[in-house]
Amino acid sequence: AFSFEYKYNFNHRHALGITASWACRKRDVHLREIEVGTDHYFALQAGYRFTYKRFKKLSLYSALYAGATFYLQDKELMEDDQKSNFWVIPSLHIALFGISVGKKNAANFEVGFGTQGLIKVGYCYKFGK
Repeated sequence: AFSFEYKYNFNHRHALGITASWACRKRDVHLREIEVGTDHYFALQAGYRFTYKRFKKLSLYSALYAGATFYLQDKELMEDDQKSNFWVIPSLHIALFGISVGKKNAANFEVGFGTQGLIKVGYCYKFGK
């Protein structure tokens, strides 16, 4: 999966942002014969992050994201009675524990569940101060 996020920090504890993520998976479907195709997932979510402990180069936080997931399935994988290969469904992700290490350039590690997976590792560049 690939994800891009922009956050605006209102103060040292509260931040709002937007996240766009994309993932795909190859699937084998056994209908009349074996069909191989790819499912694509694109999620667009608004997020809130609460930083509960901040040190000079380390932050501990939790986050909540909500939005929509756009799902596109290869036509080869469609069943006979299936009318569409495109769906839009609500999406939710909760990061129970997150840690950010660094000041301007930081590494992020999150544990949570939802549309962004169970474990998320990333890089962050902080604009401004």
